Amino acid sequence: MGEVLAVVVAVAVGSVAVAVAVVDVDVTSVDVVPVVSSSDAFTVPPAAAYPVTPRSAAVAVVARRRKRLTEGAFSRSGARQPWQAPPMPQQIVLVRHGETEWSRDLKHTGRTDVPLTEVGEAQARAVGEALRGRQFALVLSSPLRRALDTARLAGFEPELREELAEWDYGDFEGITTVEIRQEIPDWTIWRYGARGGESVAEVEARVDRVVEELRRTDGDVLVFGHGHVLRVLAARWVGLAVADGRLFALDSATLSALGYERDEPVIRMWNAPLA
Repeated sequence: MGEVLAVVVAVAVGSVAVAVAVVDVDVTSVDVVPVVSSSDAFTVPPAAAYPVTPRSAAVAVVARRRKRLTEGAFSRSGARQPWQAPPMPQQIVLVRHGETEWSRDLKHTGRTDVPLTEVGEAQARAVGEALRGRQFALVLSSPLRRALDTARLAGFEPELREELAEWDYGDFEGITTVEIRQEIPDWTIWRYGARGGESVAEVEARVDRVVEELRRTDGDVLVFGHGHVLRVLAARWVGLAVADGRLFALDSATLSALGYERDEPVIRMWNAPLA
């Protein structure tokens, strides 16, 4: 073994002095020697008493491990198995429909089956471009034409779910929040629901059925729907109350994604514009 350069660091802990590290600068090995002595004096044991794997051998071990990770591992039979990345958690991609005249003018559009505008149709095609190449185990849509047409123009033929229809606004259908507040100054759909339409509890019950179906599906899912119902879906996915959907602003023809972090339901992306 070559000459030894001893580097000793002493740290006082209570009445005990601790010495750390004797380093052998020989190119074939590195020796680290822990030493404990009394506070009066301490001695360093011979480096040979604590043999350490030579650096060249340690590098070889790391190289072999890296090779196994990148090239594959052997099965019990001895056959080489291709390395595979661990499976990615399920992802639920949400798409709010493209623009309609009523959504452009901020009118509450529940069960009125209004069509997309030309802008909305162009937005739907842009959704298709953004999702080109993505594979989905299941594609779902509201049966209302603004959502269904968005799906088809994007290049998908979805299964229909009544539970994904927009909130039934009842007496407030076709009018704006400003107009409603002339009668009920503090009105929001999240607090009051819709007079003559659906209550908060009724919307929660049907959206929870969608959440259950999504969790049972093996693979990614694509969902075409509406502003309020998709906000409810996001809230219920992460275990929040329906009213907390008010926190998730959602614009027309945007992409959002629900998923998991480890085993915890999370929102992976929200209200992402296409341009």
